[in-house]
Amino acid sequence: ADESPVEMAFIYAWRGEPDQAFDWLELATSHERFRFNVYRILNAPELDSLRTDPRWEGLARRAEAVIENQGSPSE
Repeated sequence: ADESPVEMAFIYAWRGEPDQAFDWLELATSHERFRFNVYRILNAPELDSLRTDPRWEGLARRAEAVIENQGSPSE
């Protein structure tokens, strides 16, 4: 429970377990600090194996909405 959801998603993606990876990404995107993870999630090569999964599109849309609505993490 103390692990970073994004890091856990990386591990499961690397292991070829997309269901678990997306579970962790859902947790990461529901967290109030999600906007600080958006760029990392969208650009992480560790998640390349998930980009062809149909769930990726919904995740990317939510991430892009966060960027549009809240600005970049450095703002």
